[in-house]
Amino acid sequence: MNSENLVVEPIYIVVIASTIFSIILGLIFKDMLEYQVAVWRQADRKNRINYKTPNAKVAYVAMSVCVFVAVSSSLLVFIPIYWLATVGGLLWFFLRLY
Repeated sequence: MNSENLVVEPIYIVVIASTIFSIILGLIFKDMLEYQVAVWRQADRKNRINYKTPNAKVAYVAMSVCVFVAVSSSLLVFIPIYWLATVGGLLWFFLRLY
């Protein structure tokens, strides 16, 4: 039996961990936005929704960084050139912002 088949490469662990953290942080960010909408509904609805809270910004930035790491590390599985996978992840990250 070949013992190399039983060992999980570290890049796969990074892909899974960053994907899980992205999902968790995305759910936290969604819940923060839903809370702000609920507060807005209970108010007079004439004001704007206050979604630019510091906690929501931190959750969004953390989620975006985890998504960037997930995309870049996923590209490393198929493209073993580190700088090319990082550029691909950055390109996806910046295109998502606009």
